[in-house]
Amino acid sequence: MINHSNNVRLKSNCMIVVITYIISSIPMIYSQNAGIFFTSYAYAVSPPTNATAPLVEPMNITKIPKNQTGNQTATAQNYNSTDTMISSFRSGNTLLMQAVNDIKTGNIHKALTELNNARLQIEQQQLAALGVMSNPVLQLAREHLLTAKHYIETGNIDGAVSELFILRQLKILHQQGMMTMRLPMTRDMNSTFYSAETHLLAAGEALNAYDPQKAISELNIASEQLYSHQLAMLDVISSLFSNTRLHFQQSINDLKANDTKEALSELNKVINSLDEQVQGVLMIKGLPSTAVITTNRVNATTS
Repeated sequence: MINHSNNVRLKSNCMIVVITYIISSIPMIYSQNAGIFFTSYAYAVSPPTNATAPLVEPMNITKIPKNQTGNQTATAQNYNSTDTMISSFRSGNTLLMQAVNDIKTGNIHKALTELNNARLQIEQQQLAALGVMSNPVLQLAREHLLTAKHYIETGNIDGAVSELFILRQLKILHQQGMMTMRLPMTRDMNSTFYSAETHLLAAGEALNAYDPQKAISELNIASEQLYSHQLAMLDVISSLFSNTRLHFQQSINDLKANDTKEALSELNKVINSLDEQVQGVLMIKGLPSTAVITTNRVNATTS
């Protein structure tokens, strides 16, 4: 009886040892196969790997040099939309003029290379131009409007009058810049522009009549019209930029088809349009565009 009890106890201990070993081995087995499982799952397009393939270690963010993120932040902070727009315009203009000269001398292959290089400069110029328009140009107008409203609410009438004056000057610059870019005054752009102008004037008159409540009401309406006008302006500018790129691509297509006359005609439109775009954006921002950049224009009819 005693021997039988000892045998049962021995077998029980053995089972416990075996179960403990199996449980302790599960993490090891899982860790050895987890890399294979997750590799196949996360990258379904990749061929399956076998068990002998090296495991993919997870990224350890502590291994990233500390100055790496710092350099990225510094680069982002140093980006200036206006400077980028001007420098890209200059580089692109130089490449386009070189391409024009090479087309006229029959060096088509070199001209195509220059046009391909100019494409990036054109895209950078237009993206930077949108950046200039969106921030700080259009944002600045909204800030002055909100500041004027704040001054009225706090009883600072002189400050409000000053902000409204600045805002109207900005709107004049916007109008002149749009004319320089030859932007079509669509119905939405035209109606919202003059509606905002009317309500800004009404707000100023209300301030002169010592009626702050009416002034705030007029500013609220002007704010709605200003936002609608700015969105309409950006829509038209985006369409203009897209049209310029279409002419650019058409010039390349014409050149590949050995139609140099049409290629020069399209390039003429592109160069002049890019010139008007950068001049207009600088004018909207209140910068003396003619003093900042020099441009070259082409005449497609010259040989």
